[in-house]
Amino acid sequence: WWFRTLCVALLLGAALLLYQQRVRALRKQKSWLEHQVKLRTAEVEQKNTLLLQQDKQVRRHTDQLAEANRALQDNDERLRHAKQKAEDATRQKSAFLANMSHEMRTPLAGVIGMLGFALRDRLLHASTREQILRGQANAQSLLTIINDLLDFSKIEAGKLSIENIDFSLVAAIDNVSSLFEEQAAGRSIGFAIELAPDLPQFVVGDPTRLRQVLINLIGNAFKFTQRGGVTLRVERVAAVDYPALRAQAGARSVNLVRFTVSDSGIGIDAQAMQRLFQKFEQADSTTTRRYGGTGLGLAICRQLVELMDGDISADSTHGVGSTFCFVVPLPDGVAPPMVPHIELAPHSHQLRVLCAEDFPTNQIIIRVMLEDLGHRVDIAANGVMAVAACAQTRYDLILMDGRMPDLDGASATRLIRAGGPPGAPVRDQELMIVALTANASDEDRSRYLAAGMDGFLTKPVDDMALHFHLSRAIERQLQRGFLLPLMAAKSGVPASASALDALFGVAADIAPLTPLTPLAPSDPGARGIDLRRRLRAAFAGDIAGRLSELDGALAAFDFDAAGRLLHGLKGSAAYLDEAALHGLCGELEQAADAQNIDALRSGMAPLRALLETVTENIS
Repeated sequence: WWFRTLCVALLLGAALLLYQQRVRALRKQKSWLEHQVKLRTAEVEQKNTLLLQQDKQVRRHTDQLAEANRALQDNDERLRHAKQKAEDATRQKSAFLANMSHEMRTPLAGVIGMLGFALRDRLLHASTREQILRGQANAQSLLTIINDLLDFSKIEAGKLSIENIDFSLVAAIDNVSSLFEEQAAGRSIGFAIELAPDLPQFVVGDPTRLRQVLINLIGNAFKFTQRGGVTLRVERVAAVDYPALRAQAGARSVNLVRFTVSDSGIGIDAQAMQRLFQKFEQADSTTTRRYGGTGLGLAICRQLVELMDGDISADSTHGVGSTFCFVVPLPDGVAPPMVPHIELAPHSHQLRVLCAEDFPTNQIIIRVMLEDLGHRVDIAANGVMAVAACAQTRYDLILMDGRMPDLDGASATRLIRAGGPPGAPVRDQELMIVALTANASDEDRSRYLAAGMDGFLTKPVDDMALHFHLSRAIERQLQRGFLLPLMAAKSGVPASASALDALFGVAADIAPLTPLTPLAPSDPGARGIDLRRRLRAAFAGDIAGRLSELDGALAAFDFDAAGRLLHGLKGSAAYLDEAALHGLCGELEQAADAQNIDALRSGMAPLRALLETVTENIS
């Protein structure tokens, strides 16, 4: 028994010992696990802390990126606005050039057209014909200068090309000097031309640009010279005197020709000389007020001379005078072929022509030109009337003015090409349409051609260009299978007064004007005098209607219509050589553009007085 008890006790003790060892091992394992848990917890807390920090950094970077994105968007918006402003400025510049072209070329078209009609008078005295030819040449020269000035944007853009043709150097200089002879005589200022004996007779270059530079420099000399004289000296110079031009002169048969314009005028001080050839610069801020001008002339001269591979400089003493000098390389040339005046062959067939033109004076000029060529002519005063006329009559050709009330030429052309308005389809939507406009820019030409026009005629209309387009219209209609009436032979009898009345729509009861020289109705010169008389009578008969429209436009605060009406009156005044009326209409037109109703209303009384005076002079 005691042995079994001992064995049981030993077994119990061993079991207890094992139990205690197991408990200690579990306790150690628990401590280790607790330690590991603490370590893992610390690591997790540390990682959470890092994640929080990283999250804050991410949020901070996100805010920075958002701010940068907003800045980029703002910058993009500013760039877009700047681009829009630049494009608007370009369009406004193009519109300004187009409007300026129209403003200056429209009255010039009338001047050149009327001079051309006057030259048709076979009874003109030789001296009178010479004076008219001189005036016509001067008007053409002025038109060329206007076109060159309008090319200033092309010069800036580097798109203006220099022509190289054979021409007579002395003849070009004589042409320029003839423009200033009367001005010099009228102001009692001396004007001398000094030509070196060794000048080449014929050279190769651009005579138009050369004339423009000379006209600008000589014109400036006369403008700033009150007493004394102006001298133009032309001579050949050695290449050694102009190292910068030595390369051009190095070629065989290339002449360096120096043009020197000297005057005894007001002179230029030394400080102003440094900015003399810059754009919109004049020597003194009071120069524009005293002498006029934009300050563009010398800048254009410098750029044109540089385009001709030349060099320009100036020397002046304040109060003593100025000397402008430019040198251009001009290779030896040959005599240009003489182009004799060739009478235009009569057209084989007669056309039915529609002239869409809103100014009565231009209507008369175009109508006379077309009917003298034997064609039938109808007149439409705006684009709406032109489209309506095409719905009633099949025309062979339309001469479409670009700027007209109600519907301009481009819009009218697009409407005709589309077949006409609903309910009034045009008879022939494929007929030939030629732009007839005073705007001569490439942008206007492209716009009119893009609208569906087939050609472009610039005012003043050239006889040969008009003849060419009429020939094209005849050929086109015959090819399309239309039967055109043959051209009737001209009788050679000038139109009578009653025929001119019917032609221009002048009332039959208008009192005839006494011509300067009595002519029988059958005399060849009667038509020219009757034409000028009917031109002024047509203007007088149109005044009441225009004033009524102008009053209506002012009452309705329609400044666009008021500006258009004043623009038309101004153009008519220019045709009639009514300087005071032309100036007042110009001021009122500017007031209409500025929407200054007070200035317009206050100017109506003097406008009516001037129109009344003009009407009395006509009647």
